[in-house]
Amino acid sequence: MKQKKSIILVASLMSSLVLTGCASNDELIGQQKQHAEQINTLESTVSTLESRVTTLENELQAQKEIDKDIYQEVNKLNTEQGKLKQQAQQQVEQADKFYTIKQDDTLYSISVEFGLTVDELLQLNPKIENPRRLLIGQIINIK
Repeated sequence: MKQKKSIILVASLMSSLVLTGCASNDELIGQQKQHAEQINTLESTVSTLESRVTTLENELQAQKEIDKDIYQEVNKLNTEQGKLKQQAQQQVEQADKFYTIKQDDTLYSISVEFGLTVDELLQLNPKIENPRRLLIGQIINIK
């Protein structure tokens, strides 16, 4: 920043020296004042821009922190979702092992539906005492 000011000041003085032989002192003083005003304006503009850059850098850093937090939460949710999917799959597999007796069901109709024999159903369900008497809502093993 100081180097820019020095360069601008040197350029201003050099241009003033070049004009020394061509212009009066009053003209030179006027030009120097004009150059000084331009330098002040440029310094003010640079200062404003530096302030904006600092603000944007701070906002970017804050956004990076927010993004990091969001990324961590997304990873947690993905992990949790994976666990839930696995649990759901296990429940589906577990549900496939059982059948709930409905009205008009017989061991024969159930065995045909699931590709089993009546004897296989009876082996899977030793609690069935009377194969001809099923209760609606009763849950039996089918695998």
